[in-house]
Amino acid sequence: MRFRRIVYVIAVLFLGPASTLATIFPAEAGFPALLLFEALMSVMTYPSGFVASLIGGGLVFSGIVTPIEAIVMTTPIFAALGYLQWFWLFPRLYGGERRALSDLAQRP
Repeated sequence: MRFRRIVYVIAVLFLGPASTLATIFPAEAGFPALLLFEALMSVMTYPSGFVASLIGGGLVFSGIVTPIEAIVMTTPIFAALGYLQWFWLFPRLYGGERRALSDLAQRP
C-alpha cells in the first residue's frame, strides 16, 4: 500500500511541470497547457481536486497569475488533496467492516 501512495504522489507532482513543457512551442500555448493540466489533475484527484481547480482558475481569470504560474502553484495542492482523499479519507469512510471494527477497538 505504501508503494501505491508514493507512485501516486510522484505521478501528480510530475504531471505539473511536465504540462508546462507544452509552452515551449507557440506563444499562446499557456492556456491549452493549463486546460490539459486541469483535466488530468481533475481525473486523478476527483472530487477533492475541484478545490485546486477553482483556486488555479480563479487566479488566472482574475489576472493575478499566468497559466504557467497557476500550474506551478496548484500542483502541490492537487497532490495534497489527492493523497488525503485516496489514502486517508476514503479508506476510513469505505474501508469495510474489518477496518471499522479495528478503529473502534483502538479508541478508549
